[in-house]
Amino acid sequence: MPVRNRWWAVLSLLTFGLFATGCGGGDTSSDDNPDGDGSDDDLGDDDAVDDDADLKTDARAALDRAVEFLLKAQADDGYWEGSFETDTSFTADYILLMHYVGRVNEARQAKAVRYILDHQNADGGWSAYPGGPSVDYITVLDYLALKLAGLGTDDPAMSAARAFILAGGGAETANRLVQTRLALFGQVPWNRMIPFNTNFMLVEEWLYRVGYYHSVLIPFLVIYESGHAVIPPPGREIAEIFVNDPFDGEPNDPPPAGCCEGVAIDWILERQEEDGNWAGVFINTMYSMIALASTGDAAYDEAIDRGLEGVESFQTEDEDTINQQFSQPPVMDTAYVLHVLLASGVPPGDSAIVRAVDWLVSKQTTVVGDWVHNNPEGEPGGWSFEHFNQYYPDVDCTVMVLDAFALLDDASRDDISESMTKGLAWALSMQNDDGGWAAWDKNALDPAAIFAFLADEIWVPEDLSWADLTARTVLALASLDAVDFADSGEALARGIEFLRAKQEPSGSWWGRWGTNYVYATGQVLQALVAAGVPMDDEAITRGTHWLRTKQNADGGFGETPESYVDPALAGEGPSTIFQTAYAVIGLMAATPGDDPDIDRAVAFLLDEQLADGSWYDEEFLGTNLPAYWYARYDMLSTYKAAYALATYLNRE
Repeated sequence: MPVRNRWWAVLSLLTFGLFATGCGGGDTSSDDNPDGDGSDDDLGDDDAVDDDADLKTDARAALDRAVEFLLKAQADDGYWEGSFETDTSFTADYILLMHYVGRVNEARQAKAVRYILDHQNADGGWSAYPGGPSVDYITVLDYLALKLAGLGTDDPAMSAARAFILAGGGAETANRLVQTRLALFGQVPWNRMIPFNTNFMLVEEWLYRVGYYHSVLIPFLVIYESGHAVIPPPGREIAEIFVNDPFDGEPNDPPPAGCCEGVAIDWILERQEEDGNWAGVFINTMYSMIALASTGDAAYDEAIDRGLEGVESFQTEDEDTINQQFSQPPVMDTAYVLHVLLASGVPPGDSAIVRAVDWLVSKQTTVVGDWVHNNPEGEPGGWSFEHFNQYYPDVDCTVMVLDAFALLDDASRDDISESMTKGLAWALSMQNDDGGWAAWDKNALDPAAIFAFLADEIWVPEDLSWADLTARTVLALASLDAVDFADSGEALARGIEFLRAKQEPSGSWWGRWGTNYVYATGQVLQALVAAGVPMDDEAITRGTHWLRTKQNADGGFGETPESYVDPALAGEGPSTIFQTAYAVIGLMAATPGDDPDIDRAVAFLLDEQLADGSWYDEEFLGTNLPAYWYARYDMLSTYKAAYALATYLNRE
């Protein structure tokens, strides 16, 4: 991890002939001594004003450095893209994928092995996020991958991992998704797979009601029905990590044949993207490739080869290691950086802005995606998260793009008005009946409720209305209304009511896509105020009060991912840039005038800026699946901190 450079702000200001006195506590002046007679009270007023001026000077210098960093990071095509780091199980899955489809690259496998070993914990297991506890579901997958790659049982890393797994009850205790991986390699009976065959293709209307989950479920139908396991060579099995023989007394019957393998295969092939991936996501791509390979039909070799190229295009690689990224975030990163640059005063006609806008417009989806099954009145126009993903645009990235476009001048918006109109119409058409917005689908059902017998065994990415995503949509609608591009009226009002209904008794909001209550509460406060909710509204005052009670002594905010498991930890944890930025943006939106808590948070962000103008969080604070699966978006801390500073400097 880069060392946070705590003296850079002072050094840089000295270079420019300025003196940084440290960060003050805001304006504490009083009207009790209006004459300025030299009393102690009058001196205190001057000191507060000076401190405030110094903090703004420091913030301006830090923001300028951040803007310079971001401009240098822009790709030639106009986009920005940071890495998207997740736990080691995805790198393990890359090894499993190569072995299942029969395309093992020994050199790349060795680098993947090194990456996994580099992240093993002292207790022998692997964690879902840095500093988190070791967990069985990741450790079992990592062990299987390392064994397939050739590590022996006597290897110290394998011995430690095996001891951790056995102490927890053995590999048989891991969840259903882990069991499916084990079944693919013949290490457990095939009936440990999710027991659905291709007959499900006959109930298309129901199949799509589970929302985005169908994009993984359909490949699973083919895999299960095939019954095809790839048996490891002798010595690479993993019987040693089971407490009991998984085949002892358990049937291993072939799966029942379904009616519609060809229909499912055609569905899969139609959705392979230009870069070889499916849905722009590693997991979707992995299971689609395994589904094709499980048939044993050489007709699908080209699609599998293209898929592997796509998977490897997601990887980050250095001289020694390979890390399999889950996806790539260029649309999100570009939308957010564009927003920061415009808020920081970069002119709309600047070449960096023009190239970013042009690139974003080029990435707008134009095909009718799977969302149409739950939203037949909608027309294409959304944006997805990734470079290539036409079938699964998401509301979140769509409103991020629109919110950034709202900051353009009238002439620039006029140039892209058709694109903006289509994007806005699609986002509005995706509003759920409860007034909120989900990511990919409209009025989707909760798969965990439908598949109740699997609810405790499988992670299901339910695509329901969430407060944080709805807040970003409300914010974008309010921004477009403010520049007379839209009149969101009823949709905006329903979104506000949804957010009110989702407020916790504590005054906070729960975060689905980021960790957790601090992030979501800051996001919702910003959205509600932008949408016209008065600052003295009870929802606002309760939210701001809760945030203030969670501010750390260093001025920052933090929260551990363990708050998803134990809500008593809401808002508790060491300060991070990501969470501090979200919190202070919310506080600034909901607080008039100068405020010492805001000043302290801004000072924390200034203190944490690195020498190159960026910010960095070691923690995994993006939430892919609460309580299980987290991520670090490499650029997110930088552009959120920069936006917080721009907001601070733009306050009246």
